[in-house]
Amino acid sequence: MHFRTIRSLAVLAALLTVFSAACSSSKKTPTATAANGATASTAAPGKATAAPATPSGPPAAATKTSITTDDGNKYTVTVTPKAPDPKAACANQASPGQLVVPFTLEIHNDNAKDVPEPKLGVRVDDPSTHDAVAAINVQGQCIDFTLVGNKILNGQTATYQGSVSNAGATTALTLNINNGGAGQAGSVPVPLFQKS
Repeated sequence: MHFRTIRSLAVLAALLTVFSAACSSSKKTPTATAANGATASTAAPGKATAAPATPSGPPAAATKTSITTDDGNKYTVTVTPKAPDPKAACANQASPGQLVVPFTLEIHNDNAKDVPEPKLGVRVDDPSTHDAVAAINVQGQCIDFTLVGNKILNGQTATYQGSVSNAGATTALTLNINNGGAGQAGSVPVPLFQKS
């Protein structure tokens, strides 16, 4: 009788082990640390389950703005939206009915000297889209801000590729200027699509 109880417990333990392994999830989002110590995450790949949404129009024209930082440096920043593309830089898997909208962020040094990049950030401006995320590829990490330690040479341009994941047909982007000088707007709206 004692042998049968031990064998039954062993079989039960083996079944529980197999069942636990089958139910566990290993779809964790890997994280890494950017050069400035900030945490950056990379989305785990997924499978599409439905066709993406249709954009409300073609990509909007580039948004160009002049920036003066609190240290007096001047820049011209251009954000250029592109046609939706699920394989864009920093794209997360879009939810059914949502889009991945790539964009280019260019920061031109308008000074007569080498200067640090301005403290810029990107964020989604659409209260109806809860899972939308904006990110740019900075030194191989997808983050939502530029690294102030990076220098832009005199007259040169730093260019980043990024995307807005889980965008709706009316989603817009906002460019945050986190170290603007006196009189500098703290943010600039960036439409992603032309209005029809």
